[in-house]
Formats: sequence, structure tokens, C-alpha cells
Amino acid sequence: MLKKHVLVVDDSPTDRQIVTTLLQKQGYEVTTAVDGEDALEKIAAERPPLIVLDIILPKMNGYQVLRQLKTAPETRHIKVILVSSKSQDSDRFWGSSRAPTTTSPSRIPTRRCSPRSRGTSDGARSGIRRHARRRRVVRRRAARRRVDAGADLPAAAAPRSARYVQFTIDATAYAVLEAFVTELDRVPAITLVPHMPAWLRGVTNLRGDVLSVVDLRLFLGLDPTSAHTGRMVVVRLLDEEFAVGLLVDGVDRIITLEAGSIHPPASPLEGPLAPYLTGMCAAGEQLVTIFDLERLLRSADIRQFDDVKEDTSCEAR
Repeated sequence: MLKKHVLVVDDSPTDRQIVTTLLQKQGYEVTTAVDGEDALEKIAAERPPLIVLDIILPKMNGYQVLRQLKTAPETRHIKVILVSSKSQDSDRFWGSSRAPTTTSPSRIPTRRCSPRSRGTSDGARSGIRRHARRRRVVRRRAARRRVDAGADLPAAAAPRSARYVQFTIDATAYAVLEAFVTELDRVPAITLVPHMPAWLRGVTNLRGDVLSVVDLRLFLGLDPTSAHTGRMVVVRLLDEEFAVGLLVDGVDRIITLEAGSIHPPASPLEGPLAPYLTGMCAAGEQLVTIFDLERLLRSADIRQFDDVKEDTSCEAR
């Protein structure tokens, strides 16, 4: 009997071995990969019918790998199970919206597992979702390469709608284009940098890359973002390797907005963020302010920290 083939992609040796053993006991032939680039090479060579894909990976994260798979005709049919310690609704929506043959990200509890194999992938999916693992919260390499589908559309072919990531700061809803966002997660460990504005909380180590962390609450003159309840949104420019972590109160959801639904405010916006806000729109019953990340990330306020990251890279690592 021909064994069913599964590719397991995870940078944690412990988790990779647990999943591999689990699948092999159910009769699957397992190949493993340790990062996003390694996964794409093995997918091209082996064409596995099923992939168990971790979201947080070095070099290319799981979302980036998935985008490449689903935009290539020769791989778009491959079934993918996204697994992660992430459990927010926005993470589930982000994963499930990538393709119809993709399961949403599931937080894997630290409990026993007892899989039952039913069909090509049901046994693997049910076992993986119950298998025990304690996942350290880690980060991926920011802006390694541009893989966003549609990033190079000419102006004449501009889409009529776009997807935005909605987040909250002090009970106010903001939204940024999803294409700029590479990571949503908890507030990380931060290394303080002396003689910097208070709203620059410091730098954090993203798998070897030093990332500046900007607290948007402090930027607005509010109290610091809570390390326990806040979230970090990692954003980056589309045309260069420049990324920043933005601390917010919470990440709510991903919304689709029509181009004509965003309107200038009735009166001029005020405050430190005003230069980076482009308009407002209604998302359901909620009023959302649109944040121009392109303008923020190219501003003198943010780009002054390029030198800071270089000076602190050794210490952060």
C-alpha cells in the first residue's frame, strides 16, 4: 500500500519530531523542513499532497509560503494545515482567507494526543490539533522578500477594494493596509535604548534581526501599552527591507473596504498621528480611521532609528 506523504514545516526540533512521530504512527510518509525557504525547495521537488505549516518561521513565515503556493498553478491544489500558538480571531481569519484548501490557524494545547486516521488528511489534522506542545513565542525575519500577491499592480488596474487590519488605541479604531503587515503577536521582550524619545520603547530581536518598537500610545501622549494585554503589529515597506513593530491596545479583525468608502474627515485631524491619517470610513457600526503606513515608515520620525538598530544589534542578539 502506498503511504500518504506529508511535509512538516517547523523550526522547532522538538515540535517537528513530535508531529513527525505522530504522523508516522498513523502510516504517513513524512518529510520535514526547518524554514520557509527550505519548505518551498522541498515542495518543488516532492509535491506533497498535504503540508503541516507552522506560521512563525525564519526566512519566510507561513503566510508568505502559503501565498506563493496558492498563486502558483502547479502548487495551488496542495492542502495546507496552518498550526501556531496564535489564537486571536484575526490570525484565524488571516489563515483561513488565504485559500479554500487551507485550515485556519489553531492554537495547539499542551495535552495528550490520540489521533484517528480518516481519509487523506483528516487523521493528520485531528491528531495535530490535539497533540501536546509548549510553543515559545518567537518572531520571524521581517521583510525578507516581497511576496504579496498584487503588490505590483499598475495604477490603471488599482483594485476597487482592499483588505485592512483593524486595531485599537485608547478605544479608537484604526486600520492599515494588510499588505504592509507581516506579523501580529504579543508585546515582546524589549531592550531599552538610551537618549531616545519615550515612544521608542526600544528594540527587540526578531530571529536575528533588530526591530525598533514604537509604542503608539506613548506617541499619542497616553500611558504605555500594557505588556500583558497589548499587541505588536509588525509592519514593513513593500519595496525595501525596513520594518518596525507598532504597539497597540489590541488587534480586532481584518476588514475589506471599498475604495470609495474612505472619506476625508469633516474637520482637520489633530494630534501627533494627524500627518499619517488619510481619512475615515464606517466598518459596520464602527467608525474607523485609516492609517497611512507608507507615510509613517518613510517619515523622519521613524527613519532616524536606522542607526539605532545598527548600534544595538550586538547587544540585542
